[in-house]
Amino acid sequence: MLLEESPWTIDDGRFEVMWPASPGAEVWTGYPATRHGKAGPVGFADGHVEIRKWVEPTSIPNVAQLTMHWSFPVPGSRDFPWLHDRTRTYGTTRY
Repeated sequence: MLLEESPWTIDDGRFEVMWPASPGAEVWTGYPATRHGKAGPVGFADGHVEIRKWVEPTSIPNVAQLTMHWSFPVPGSRDFPWLHDRTRTYGTTRY
């Protein structure tokens, strides 16, 4: 999966969607790109691309207040489950 990341948070070449331990604790690392009318492309391994119009203010970085962190909380975001549901794996994990 490929996601266009905001130029304000590109730091390590990855973007993670971390499922919360409790409701309201949703976190991702970085911000998605919003330069396409507050939307950004998400490319998938099967070759299709979806354009997501980000609907939450927490999905768009406030550049004036932005500080570089490892993760950014997006509590209760409608964008978070949309992205999480399209990028997670299902089944039993074996270590």
